[in-house]
Parts: sequence; structure tokens; C-alpha cells
Amino acid sequence: MENNIKQMLIDNGLRCTPQRLAVYQVLIESHTHPTADQIFYKTQSILPSISLASIYNTLETFVSKGIVKTMQTEDDAQRYDAKTHKHHHLFDTESGSIADYHDDNLTLIIENYFREKGIPGFDIQDVVVNIKGKYRR
Repeated sequence: MENNIKQMLIDNGLRCTPQRLAVYQVLIESHTHPTADQIFYKTQSILPSISLASIYNTLETFVSKGIVKTMQTEDDAQRYDAKTHKHHHLFDTESGSIADYHDDNLTLIIENYFREKGIPGFDIQDVVVNIKGKYRR
């Protein structure tokens, strides 16, 4: 896996620093769309000397290169997602968890709708559906 991460960094014009390797490893292993603080605590187990500032700088670099996406939650927490392919999100209102939701038909319907209708004076870059609810237990 480390070789894949190194190649992805190189392909995006980034040096393979220990901080970048550790942060990206934490992100791709996470299925919870973690905050910067959560990434910091998990990354410390891989690289104990890493600082919170390094986490923020690394995440900002990843976002600017398009290899990580951000999302805001209702409580205004910024979360990070290394899965940059088209997908939507399920927000569990009870636990606060966020899960990926893949539905190619939904994506196609949304893309076709906005391609046809558009929004006057607004250039759409991406559309992500955030579905709120709670899991039946």
C-alpha cells in the first residue's frame, strides 16, 4: 500500500515525506470522514512527532491537488475524504457517523438534470447528495 501512496504523491507532483505518507494512510484506511483533529490523533500512532500544524498543512495540500475532498457537517466540522470518485453520503443523525453511498443511477439523474436545467449565473462544479436519517437497528 505504501508504494501506491508514494506513486500517487509523485503523480501529483508532491514529495513523499513521512508526514504526507502517514496522513494519507490514515485517510484511506478511515471510513468515517475524519476531522483534522481525528486524523492528528490517528497519525500520531504512525508518526508520534507529527504536529497538528503539519496535519493542517498536509490536508490543505492534498485538497488543493484534488486528492482529498472536504465536506462540512451541520455542526460546521470540516471532514476529509480520500475517496474522490463520485459518491454521496449518509448522515446518521443519532450517531453522527457519515458513510459513503454509491448509486450510479442517482448520480446520472442529478448530472443530467443540472446539465439540462443549469442554474442561471452559477457554474456547477460538483453535486453531492447528503442523505440524513438514522439506521434501523
